[in-house]
Amino acid sequence: MPHHKPMLEPRRVPKGFSTDTFIVRQLLHTDNSLDYEAWHNSIEHLRGALGPQSPWPLESMTVEENLIDLAWHEVEHKCASLFAFTVMAPDERSVLGCIYISPPRKAGDFDAEIIFWVTKEQYDAGLEKTLENALRKWLHQEWPFKRCIFPGRDLSWAEYLLLEEALHW
Repeated sequence: MPHHKPMLEPRRVPKGFSTDTFIVRQLLHTDNSLDYEAWHNSIEHLRGALGPQSPWPLESMTVEENLIDLAWHEVEHKCASLFAFTVMAPDERSVLGCIYISPPRKAGDFDAEIIFWVTKEQYDAGLEKTLENALRKWLHQEWPFKRCIFPGRDLSWAEYLLLEEALHW
């Protein structure tokens, strides 16, 4: 079972959105090979993407371990305790990045924490800022959250880590 209580009612979870350059939809276990290829080909670029204390991405992680991780994210999504979305190319033949929407780990006036990454190739092509802008708009328009925090973006990771721990963690 997920370790968080539901963030909102499952029926209120937005399905995703798309633009001319990408599709954002729920991350599924069936995305395993494309997801693994995406982050595995960008390991050095992605170090610290989930925070300076996160060991991800691990070079030693296998395709099978990634499948377990994706299946777990599906369970969390279904239980509405954490939401993982994949960022796909419009033809859905490649993963461009990933988005995680979770309860905030730190105390404050936040009701959601948003972390996302794009592959090195997509970062170099300028997708990170485009995705961030579209993601902020989507969160504001489609999600019931009043205030989202993007650690490492709204606050530096150093500033974020100094905040007091949230009680629900």
